[in-house]
Amino acid sequence: MLALRKFETVGSNGKVQIDIPQEFGSRVEILILPVHDNVDSSDTSVDTYFLSNAFEDDSEEDAIWQKYITEKKI
Repeated sequence: MLALRKFETVGSNGKVQIDIPQEFGSRVEILILPVHDNVDSSDTSVDTYFLSNAFEDDSEEDAIWQKYITEKKI
């Protein structure tokens, strides 16, 4: 799977220009996430990025995920 991760500054016109490598083809999926002040853009750890951008702490949801990730796979 090809992936491109970039941290960009949005211009005053609300636009960002991203050059897409040719090997990605003519159709791509774009996912836009805000970068919070506590995120170091030089840190390439996906876990660090997603954990620092959690939208809310929900103990019920956490319990569901904990069960899902600890279940034995047959």
